[in-house]
Amino acid sequence: MLVNWSGSLPRLTKLLTTAEAAAILGVTPRRVLNLVKYGRLPASRFGWVWLIKASDLKKFQKRPPGRPKSENLSRNYKKTL
Repeated sequence: MLVNWSGSLPRLTKLLTTAEAAAILGVTPRRVLNLVKYGRLPASRFGWVWLIKASDLKKFQKRPPGRPKSENLSRNYKKTL
């Protein structure tokens, strides 16, 4: 039985393993797992495998490295000198 369906197909999301994400980011798979563990990189677990959306990885790559600067810390530091 054929079904005549004129709707569009859902767009498939590209999923990456932690090893693939690590290769793209230039870090180890363990580092990627730590980023997932601490909530900095969204991922879904399927059995023993963690999968990361390619779009989430692109967003993560655009973030500047390191901690954001705090105005209060720099002001307090200058006062103590």
